[in-house]
Amino acid sequence: MPAEDVWTKWAPIYRDVVILDPENRKVAVYNLTVHDLGVAANYAELKQLLVDASEGKLAPMP
Repeated sequence: MPAEDVWTKWAPIYRDVVILDPENRKVAVYNLTVHDLGVAANYAELKQLLVDASEGKLAPMP
C-alpha cells in the first residue's frame, strides 16, 4: 500500500483525536479542547467512539 500524506488530507487541528476503523480509514474526529475529558460524559462519548470504531460500526468520513 502506498504512503499517503494524511496530515494534509485530514487537516487535524490542535488536540484532535482522529479515530480510525480497523482498515485505517478515518471515521471520526474528537477535539479535546471542545470536549474536556474531565467531564464524565465526554470521556464516555470518546470511549464509545473508540469501541465502535474498533468494531467497524462507524462509516468512513470523506
